[in-house]
Amino acid sequence: MNRLYLFAPAVLLLLFGGLYYQSGQTSRPSVIAAMAAAAAAQQAEAEARQALEQKARADAEQHLVAQRAEDLKTEEDRHAKAEAETSRLVGEAVVIESKAAALATETARLESDLSALRASREQLSREVFELEKAVVQAQNRQRVLELQIQPLVSQLVRRSTGAEFPAFPRPATNR
Repeated sequence: MNRLYLFAPAVLLLLFGGLYYQSGQTSRPSVIAAMAAAAAAQQAEAEARQALEQKARADAEQHLVAQRAEDLKTEEDRHAKAEAETSRLVGEAVVIESKAAALATETARLESDLSALRASREQLSREVFELEKAVVQAQNRQRVLELQIQPLVSQLVRRSTGAEFPAFPRPATNR
């Protein structure tokens, strides 16, 4: 019995080994073909993925180039607009500065005219004051002379007619 325990598993092992080998021989080409097909599919998939990646990279590079070109164009447009705006503002500044210079000279001329007119007005005011002063002094002298002459005239009239005349009324003043 001891031998049977050793012999039976060995026979069964050989039997199953033979069957395994035989099934492996018949299925081996199909497995190799399946593995080759899987490898080919995997390689085709890898090539397709690589082609897609290359296409994606090319598209990304084209997009990047187009974006850079668009950014460059936008920057150039903005720069051109800024230059045009700057030149316009410089032109306006020149015009404004020329107007300011003209207005400054006009202001200086008007201020000198104004100061001359003020001086003339001051001179005329002095002359008017002096003339009014002379008129008032002349009126005062006239009153004084009238007051000095009135008693003499009254005395003359009294002597010539012998009658008393009332005193002359005082002349009205212009004030």
